[in-house]
Amino acid sequence: MRQQQGRRVRRVWSRTQVMAVAVVLGWAGFWGCAGDPGPAPVEPTLQQIRSDSDVHFEKLKQEERERGTTNP
Repeated sequence: MRQQQGRRVRRVWSRTQVMAVAVVLGWAGFWGCAGDPGPAPVEPTLQQIRSDSDVHFEKLKQEERERGTTNP
């Protein structure tokens, strides 16, 4: 008789723990997603994209020139 009561208490305790964890995770998920997302990132203009690509292309050409002169 006493062993059955012990099992029942353990089973209730584990259910209580599971429910407590579920409540905490649900609360954290709800409040974690409730914040302001912040401002959207600014999209670069076409002119900025072209300027950046020109700079990177010039750097690439410079690296190729340096490799060509150092490696015969």
